[in-house]
Amino acid sequence: MSTLFKQHIRHQIKRLEEILSEHSLDGLVLGAGTPFVYFRDDQEAPFHPNPYFTHWCPERSPHHFLHLRAGQKPKLVFYTPKDYWYEQPSVEGIDWVDEFEVIQTDNLEARWTLLGETKRHVFIGSEEKEAKEKGFVANADKVLAHLDWFRAEKTSYEIDCIEKANENAAIGHKAARKMFKKGANELEVHLAFLEAVQCSEYELPYPSIVGMNEKSATLHYQKKRTGVKKADVMLIDCGARVRGYASDITRTYVRKKTPRIFRNLLGTMDALQKSLCKQVRPGVSYFDLQVKTHRAIAEILLDAGVLKGCDVDLAFEKELTNVFYPHGLGHMLGIQVHDVGGFQKDHTGADDEQSPKFPKLRMRRALRVNEVVTVEPGLYFMPLRLEGLKGDDDLRKYVKWSLIDELVPLGGIRIEDNVVVTNSGYRNLTRPYLKSDYLV
Repeated sequence: MSTLFKQHIRHQIKRLEEILSEHSLDGLVLGAGTPFVYFRDDQEAPFHPNPYFTHWCPERSPHHFLHLRAGQKPKLVFYTPKDYWYEQPSVEGIDWVDEFEVIQTDNLEARWTLLGETKRHVFIGSEEKEAKEKGFVANADKVLAHLDWFRAEKTSYEIDCIEKANENAAIGHKAARKMFKKGANELEVHLAFLEAVQCSEYELPYPSIVGMNEKSATLHYQKKRTGVKKADVMLIDCGARVRGYASDITRTYVRKKTPRIFRNLLGTMDALQKSLCKQVRPGVSYFDLQVKTHRAIAEILLDAGVLKGCDVDLAFEKELTNVFYPHGLGHMLGIQVHDVGGFQKDHTGADDEQSPKFPKLRMRRALRVNEVVTVEPGLYFMPLRLEGLKGDDDLRKYVKWSLIDELVPLGGIRIEDNVVVTNSGYRNLTRPYLKSDYLV
């Protein structure tokens, strides 16, 4: 890991030089961020560092500064307060620290002067008000767009972190599958995942989703029910984090006694997901993959008898599949679960056009080598969306409503892997550690 990190920093410095030259700057200052408290409370919200800071430095505690200048070793102003209430951060024995010039301080105000010369610098971070008072230009849009464009392409170090996060999360998913097989409830499955990954809920890259039966159709379902046991269906969407980098994995499980139609739908969706992963390669448009996904789902629904009286072309034209598959095929993945760069055409921040047909698609442009994306087609039977379809006199005739009545209590299906774009195609970072053994 230390060798990969060293290479990562060298690569970052080359990128930095290009950014500083194009924007006529002498340097950047990245703030790790500051905690905030809940409204009219003295309790701090869980702290997550500025992702632009994490892109250079794995430290996850607040208030540090990173001073970046062309041709110079990055300077880390490391804040270590004298505070007996909390455990204090330390750089002692950390393998990445040699890549930085480290200056430690226990004085918040002194951090600014310890940066040294900062003329023609841009500050990136949440301390925007203080930075402007110190004479910085803060969070310049063009600089942020350039940083985002570079951040979308991952270094070997970053890909390694994401792969390790997949390996760790897979351990939790396997434990969750075992608990579902035993008949556990949603909370028990969630706790089994945390125990297997050996992390706290706060350390997850995003709040876990464990939805059983009809709740598997709620896209970001959060409640962990204790009353539902021996469910027919479980959708689990959980990831892990390694050095600030996330994995984002979803699996759907059913029992042998789960109605055959739903089991068959899950099998065809699993095959579709694998097929879509194989289509990931440099130059492929994620928008085009989204179109292919909708057309494939139309065919699945027609074959199952859920849709009737139309063909794939008509189902797509009438946007019938949008009712059953309302989200995008995937998104960029990295430090942020919904990582940056997916909407940009280039480093200037020019936005790729958004199709009104797919407003929730988070990744629209062609893929580049070393970008990491999720591939997560879904199929859901949501009463809220189905009500609108049923109330449409033109469209309701294309649906077999007796089958819908059987499927709504079973919820939905989503299968999600993390895939890196390679020179020749793709590499799945999830499947080597976690198959989709969906029948328990």
